[in-house]
Amino acid sequence: PLVSAFRPTYNMAVNLLERMPRTRVREVLEQSFAQFQADRGVVELAAQARRKRRSLEGLEKDMTCRLGDFREYASLRQAIADAEADLSRDKASARRSETGRSMSSLGRGDVVVFRKGRRRRHGIVLEVGADRTGTPTISVLGEDSRVVALTPDTAPDGVMRVGALRVADSVDPHRPRDRDRLVQRLVDALRSGDLEGGGKRTRTRSSRAQARRDSAIENLERLRHEMRSHPCHGCPDREEHARVGRKWSRAKADADSLQRRI
Repeated sequence: PLVSAFRPTYNMAVNLLERMPRTRVREVLEQSFAQFQADRGVVELAAQARRKRRSLEGLEKDMTCRLGDFREYASLRQAIADAEADLSRDKASARRSETGRSMSSLGRGDVVVFRKGRRRRHGIVLEVGADRTGTPTISVLGEDSRVVALTPDTAPDGVMRVGALRVADSVDPHRPRDRDRLVQRLVDALRSGDLEGGGKRTRTRSSRAQARRDSAIENLERLRHEMRSHPCHGCPDREEHARVGRKWSRAKADADSLQRRI
């Protein structure tokens, strides 16, 4: 079989660097037959990376702005989008954690308000537990006589405790008579406002989580200020350039990812 005798040396690398830019030297070595024999996958990745870099050059020409470097501006916009997405995920995660803590603090007989579909409903907590993963779950008898199982995922808006009713251990909501009586007590108590220990149990967010969120918000505001202060922000063709800039940001991320894999 044909085997390449090409073996790169330090002197060869130095000589190549004297004649051409570093990026071109890298391409020459990546395209060598010896490299192809050593690892065909790396050569293919290098070819993909080169195509991405050429694509980047074309996109950079399309978003050229006479007011400034639109690559910087596009990077700022992408950083803002990423920061906003991170904040949104953090908010959803925090809300889920808070709902889980609220559910864990409930007990049998607590009356709660929760959203089911588009409506808010009242219900009596029958049982508090956790699934195999440790996620809190509560079993609630609603004012419509239905028993529902709620978790932080099925009750994303959370549950709010508004009071309590005494529910004896002997009461079995699976028995129609017990269930009907319990629902009637709930309806009567809601109409009369006669609920024991009314009020919402609240838990404040941990100082560490709040500090992390405050830092993320501060960073987002800093990025927004930098974007508004950038010369390209005043360009009349800003949004057209930004459309190309979004493609450039995605292509750059792909190119960087490919380069790290080589």
